[in-house]
Amino acid sequence: MRTIKVWLINLLVMLLVSGVLGGLAYWYLFRATRHGQAIETPTFKGFSIEEAMQLAEERGVALVIHDSVFHPESRGEVLEQVPPPGTLIKQGRKVYLVVSKRTPGKTAFPDVIDMPVEQAVRVLSSRYLLVDSVVYVPDISQNIVLKALYQGEPLAPGDSLTQLARIVLVVSRGLDEEQAPVPDVVGLPFADARLVLVVHGFQVGNVLLEGASADTAAMVVARQHPPAAGSMQYPRGYLVDLWLTDSSNYTPNLLNETFDE
Repeated sequence: MRTIKVWLINLLVMLLVSGVLGGLAYWYLFRATRHGQAIETPTFKGFSIEEAMQLAEERGVALVIHDSVFHPESRGEVLEQVPPPGTLIKQGRKVYLVVSKRTPGKTAFPDVIDMPVEQAVRVLSSRYLLVDSVVYVPDISQNIVLKALYQGEPLAPGDSLTQLARIVLVVSRGLDEEQAPVPDVVGLPFADARLVLVVHGFQVGNVLLEGASADTAAMVVARQHPPAAGSMQYPRGYLVDLWLTDSSNYTPNLLNETFDE
């Protein structure tokens, strides 16, 4: 009988201790989680960064700038937030923001060469690059981007540009109905030959190198197709293929030369 009584007393003591510990644990969790103190996440989207920080301080939440991007119409403003507005959170919880930079950043020039002009404009706009103007030139193709210029210099894919840079697109308009003879550019340095062809309304087609040199600036035109001979005429914008060789290896074809007696 005494054994049962001792056992009951121990059981009561264990239950009492468990109750006290449980109560303490509940009280601790109540204080730690601030039970009953949930608030709605304020709306930060559309606010300036300074306004968002002031509002966060008033509401007792912490702001963390998770990312920053450039958006020309919302400079220095909050673009996105997590958790979204209206979400119940505890005071002191972090709210992550995506904000817009105040100044344009850098971007790589995309490869828009040989792309339809409408598509090229969309691609450039997605990088916040502006199309300043479109220059149409005769070419065998139509409405295709032939090259892009920035401050008069040709651009290559991957070139670093500041967002909102103004780009000039050179676009093909097809072959003109007007025809003309192809100028003779054999014997000219490559740069001069290209200029002569453009001035006469023609475009450089395939460029083939004859010899070990790969520096076209030091090479001259050894052959061209179509040749500048006879009465043949071609539409403006026609492509003229050029064969280049080292100037030191070039020998003029004297058989076609005429001399005064």
